[in-house]
Order: sequence, then C-alpha cells, then structure tokens
Amino acid sequence: MAKTLLYRLFKVGKLPDALAPKIKKEEVIERQEGMPAIIHYRDFEADGKKFKNKLVKAVGAFCLTNQGIYVSIFRTVAIQFSWPDPRLKQIHFDVKKKHISMSFEASIFDPAAKGKVDYQFKCKNPEAVLALINSK
Repeated sequence: MAKTLLYRLFKVGKLPDALAPKIKKEEVIERQEGMPAIIHYRDFEADGKKFKNKLVKAVGAFCLTNQGIYVSIFRTVAIQFSWPDPRLKQIHFDVKKKHISMSFEASIFDPAAKGKVDYQFKCKNPEAVLALINSK
C-alpha cells in the first residue's frame, strides 16, 4: 500500500512521538502509518461541534501491540486502549472494501458527546488486521 504524499513529504499520519516510549516497551504485532483515511460523523455533537452527516479525508496510523491498540489521525492520538479495556468492546471493527473500519459511539470517549463516528483506513491486508484484532 502506497503511503500518502503528505506522509512521504511531512510524515503526516505518523504515530505521535509521545507514544514511542510506550510502544517500545510493548511487542508490536502490526504497525501501519501514512494510510489514507476517511472519518464519517453521523448525528454528532461534542464541544460545540454539530454534524448531521460529515465526511473528512485524513491521513492516519495504527499500531497493534501485545498490550493494546493505538490509532492516530494526522498526528493526534484518536484511540488508545489496552486490550482488557471494556470500552474497546464498544468499537465495532470490520472490513469494508480495502479498508479497516472502526465504528463507535462518541460517548465512549466523552460522556457529553453523542453520535456515531466511523474511521476507515485504507491499509495493507485489512482482513489479516481484523483477524489480529479479533484474536485479542
């Protein structure tokens, strides 16, 4: 899978450097960076933002370790959970075309937020990534 131009030029879509020490202590199972991503907000409300149906193109990354999952959009951590975290079970992982999809209610991150959010990352071998996630 080719990396996006933003990643190749400016490393946009790289996992944040702040996560590096934590990830180094864990066994990396799968790591992909610079992936084209789409964020779909449906009936979303949080922090003064309100979207009925909004699509955002982005660049992202994810890392699966023996301890948990890390997902970033641009250079911001979006999801950071250990495998036993009960909130992780509220995220629906799926494969849509050549994308790994992560759908969830916004309230699992912020109780005041509401609506549905769907991250879709165009990644290498999404079926294998889904199998790794489901094995945890």
